[in-house]
Amino acid sequence: MTATTTSTLTAGRVVAVHPFRLIVAALIVFAGLALVPSPAGAAGADQIGGTAVGFPNAPDTCDPTAVGPVNYILAMPEGSGSLVGCIYGVVEEATFNAGGQFLRRASETFVGCFEDRCGSFQLDATITSRWVNGEPFVGDQVNGRCQHKIVRGSGTGDFEGVNGRLDFKDILERDADGNLLAISFDYKGHLK
Repeated sequence: MTATTTSTLTAGRVVAVHPFRLIVAALIVFAGLALVPSPAGAAGADQIGGTAVGFPNAPDTCDPTAVGPVNYILAMPEGSGSLVGCIYGVVEEATFNAGGQFLRRASETFVGCFEDRCGSFQLDATITSRWVNGEPFVGDQVNGRCQHKIVRGSGTGDFEGVNGRLDFKDILERDADGNLLAISFDYKGHLK
């Protein structure tokens, strides 16, 4: 079997290109694209991740009066991930429908550190979960997650000008009877 060549017009002249060379060129281009950093990485974003601890096991390192009245606190203790500090939340809106869908919108304040940078920033949180056999945090949770978008321009200290997002996934700990013992959250995201 013989390979056919492809002719292309380049600067007014015809150049013959062997198919093997076209394949090699395409592979080089695709391999180069695979090495290009993600848009977040290209823009200088720091990837973050870890576990936040919630009710009732939030350590007393979080001061409930640090930012004024709050409805909940999430702690990010030393050694639990990229962020060390506390998220203080105020529920703005919460709905629960007959189908078991729970939606909560909240304003949050993170106070703490990432590596050697410390300060605070505001977050807009959208929390969703589905429950059966009861209301949120009483019945059985089918799934749960939330998005916490950093409010542009809200950073203080070393977080001045920060932008980004955190995504959380719920982890519920229950006893043998199904009673809720504790809630923690695996998180990942980026800071720019």
